[in-house]
Amino acid sequence: MTRSQWDGVLDWLVQHLASHHPNLHHSISREAWDGKVEDLQSRLPSLNDHRAQTELMSLVASIGDAHTILHWEPSEVYPLRFYWFSDGLYVIKAQDKYGHLLNSRVLAINALSMDQLVDAVKKVIPHENESRLRGEFPHYLIHPGILYGLGITHTPQEMQLTCVTGDGLVQTWRVQAEPNLKRDWRDAQEPMPPQKETNAPLYLRGKEQYYWFTHLPNHETVYFRYHRCGEHPAYPMAAFLDQLFQSVRENGTKRLVVDLRQNRGGSSRVLAPFIPRFAALDGINQQGRLYVLVGRETFSSALMNALQFRKYTKAIFVGEPTGGKPNSFGETVTMELPGTDLALTHSTKYFRQSEVDSDSFVPDFVVELSHGDYAAGVDPVWDYVLSDSRRIQWRF
Repeated sequence: MTRSQWDGVLDWLVQHLASHHPNLHHSISREAWDGKVEDLQSRLPSLNDHRAQTELMSLVASIGDAHTILHWEPSEVYPLRFYWFSDGLYVIKAQDKYGHLLNSRVLAINALSMDQLVDAVKKVIPHENESRLRGEFPHYLIHPGILYGLGITHTPQEMQLTCVTGDGLVQTWRVQAEPNLKRDWRDAQEPMPPQKETNAPLYLRGKEQYYWFTHLPNHETVYFRYHRCGEHPAYPMAAFLDQLFQSVRENGTKRLVVDLRQNRGGSSRVLAPFIPRFAALDGINQQGRLYVLVGRETFSSALMNALQFRKYTKAIFVGEPTGGKPNSFGETVTMELPGTDLALTHSTKYFRQSEVDSDSFVPDFVVELSHGDYAAGVDPVWDYVLSDSRRIQWRF
């Protein structure tokens, strides 16, 4: 694009956000924002397209609203998947020719250490807390244009990935970008890839379904996986919960577990009307019998539902601090920026759901996933629930 075209994109972006974001300067002052805009305007003539798009992403991220994002769908991606475990960043999925990298711990990209990478990449990631950053950071590492635009790589086609294998061997590998045929770099990415259903822990099963449950007689437990805040047209939430509650009543269930860990949101209104029904389960809505699992991917409407469980039930919460912030902006709209590979999503409303303005909703018991747990097919959060003998007092 020409300088004048990029000038037009920047002008439109700044004017649109000023007119349509509910509070553009809630985290960044007007003076600081105007300074960033003027600085970018002055540097645009010297920037290539990759750098210009990355700088625009950084500008939007500086607003400090995790729901206001400038999306850049890449034409190519690095054919790897990373996850930030409690013990480091690991390769958890790879194209066949990079299969030797599976389960390796990442030490550097193009000689930049992990700390240096985080400092560089977090500038383009809209986030309001550390959990959101940990959840989003691995996705950005497979975007060749962003890494090149940030100056991390020397070309938008190749990275130098330094890893340490399980036997302690440290090597650096050249990874080539591949066509992004599905055009799903960010929105369609799962936080973790599925494993074989027969061996996978519950949190990695049935990820194509909006919601599902299973009765586990050996544990006298019903497990309810709520993966997406949406109503499946062929299986309405009301009918689904009728079956779930029937299973609880008929099978002598002593424990009900609601898993929101990988629910990134949608519409909180799908589940919200039914949460009082969970509170009305006399044999379940007791200390140590109702659990809600949350994590870094619990965001937006899913976090709203978690807070509703907190308000109306005696649930014990287990997992990681949420990627969503309890009091935050949301209810987004999305539009493409003409002539670019960019699309803007921005908030239209502010939601205050907690008297305490904390960065994350922190569960009662924080339990993190290590790479060793993942590789062994172990879910430490689930194991904690099954072995929990501590009973906390009702908080209300």
